[in-house]
Amino acid sequence: AGKDYPLNLKDNAAYDHIGQLIEAGVHSLKIEGRIKKYDYIYTVTRTYRKQIDSWLQKGESSNEHAELHKVFNRGFSNAYLTGIISKEMFIDNPRDYSIARLADLDGFLNPAEKENAVRELYDEKDRINAEVRKGIKQLSIEKIPLTIIISGCYGSVLKATVTTPQMAFDVYSETTLQNKGTEMLEYSTLFKRLKAINDTNFIISAIDMDGLGDGLYIAYKELTKIKNRILCVLNDNKELIAPVRLSGVKYTSEPLVQSRLAVIISSVEDLKNLPETDAYIFFKLPSSLKTNFIELVDFFRQEPALIPWFPAIIIGDDYQWALEFINRVQPKLLVADNTGIAFEAFKKGIAWIAGPNFNLINSYSLLCLKEHFNAAGAFLSNEISKNQIRGIKKPQGFQLFYSIFHPELLMTTRQCLSHQVNGCEKQQVDGNCVQQCQKSSSITNTKGISFGIEKSKGNYHRIYGHQHCLNTEIVKDMSQLFDAFVVDLSTIKTETEIKVDKKELLHCFAELISGKVDDAEKLHKIIAPTKNRGYGKGI
Repeated sequence: AGKDYPLNLKDNAAYDHIGQLIEAGVHSLKIEGRIKKYDYIYTVTRTYRKQIDSWLQKGESSNEHAELHKVFNRGFSNAYLTGIISKEMFIDNPRDYSIARLADLDGFLNPAEKENAVRELYDEKDRINAEVRKGIKQLSIEKIPLTIIISGCYGSVLKATVTTPQMAFDVYSETTLQNKGTEMLEYSTLFKRLKAINDTNFIISAIDMDGLGDGLYIAYKELTKIKNRILCVLNDNKELIAPVRLSGVKYTSEPLVQSRLAVIISSVEDLKNLPETDAYIFFKLPSSLKTNFIELVDFFRQEPALIPWFPAIIIGDDYQWALEFINRVQPKLLVADNTGIAFEAFKKGIAWIAGPNFNLINSYSLLCLKEHFNAAGAFLSNEISKNQIRGIKKPQGFQLFYSIFHPELLMTTRQCLSHQVNGCEKQQVDGNCVQQCQKSSSITNTKGISFGIEKSKGNYHRIYGHQHCLNTEIVKDMSQLFDAFVVDLSTIKTETEIKVDKKELLHCFAELISGKVDDAEKLHKIIAPTKNRGYGKGI
């Protein structure tokens, strides 16, 4: 469509829908403030706070948007909330729209009036900045220094005199000092027991031990009691609540597993091209099942070994079709990137696997899914490094999966990216767009890196990285941790070229997983170029 910034969307704004959101049961709002200046955060937060309070107190909303338009913005859109997905959501201007909007809003008659209005807006921005800076100066995150004077002799109690700029008080031990014990009272011993004070708003600036006799001992629990009394007084004589300590996740005593191959396909044709295999076969379903519902249900009934894979974004009526698909097919196992589908499987007693979009990175999340939601297994995130993966402890009776070859999905959006990139006669996305549109394109950023835009039937627009991810190292490093290594055969065009057919490709991966190290080098020759940054860098 001749746009200079084809992926530049207006800011998503819920301001006019606060009342509807509250009535719908929304309990909290996240206001986007990443990489924003404090005047933005201050103004937007204050404006939304007023809107929320107005609704809660009076049952009515304000239509006054003026304050929001005074801070950095790219124009506003509520289309994702209303479902009216159209070209009006885009703005061909990546910079601050607050100034440009003045001309559109007020219809200036001459340049002098525009100049005055711009000057007034900048003056208003300066006033807000000054007001916020003044408020910030009144806040302090500097810790308050305190000194502790320790005194006592053999047979007496230990005394700790604590002094801060605002107060001074004494704390005593419950037992007396002795001339023998486990560890002599020295500076290092005392600081070790009292250093938790530094985790509060206070910091120990000095510990004076001149008043303490030589060669004295006291039980560790007495020092802990003194520390807790000091913390209580510093906290306005309120007892501190101890932090919750999670118990460690134990390694299972199960025998080490022999990894197997798992394959992802997304079309009936892909299944026909597969060789006979004992690998798991995951079939990625579209976001919308409506058009091909009967055909897909029959297909899965004829292929009971297929494992349905539900995508992350399933909205509105499409979600009901997905639930009906589960009712008709009655799969014994499914993969869910969508938490609603996962919970539905849990309620129905269907074994389910948490897909890669759960982005699981620690042992507690795996244990939670197993114990509270009856998950049969999960994919580990491809964003964590080999060292981070080594710390993972797999729950007993739980399967772990890891994708070693796949296109890098960067974003899925309901918006029509094809309209901006290729041009499209439609002005608004409708049901037929999701069901029938099938296009692919690419876009190159200012650094010369290309990204693939893919729109397939039944799915939303997706943006992919310029290369496939290929990780053969993990098979050698940690094959016994994973029940299956996954290969995605979805037809997504990137810079990565595969020099053999899918049957030969799967044979090479099967050989790699069976322990033939030479196949790693062979795979990198027949699949190139690829990326694998996350495995080394992690998060």
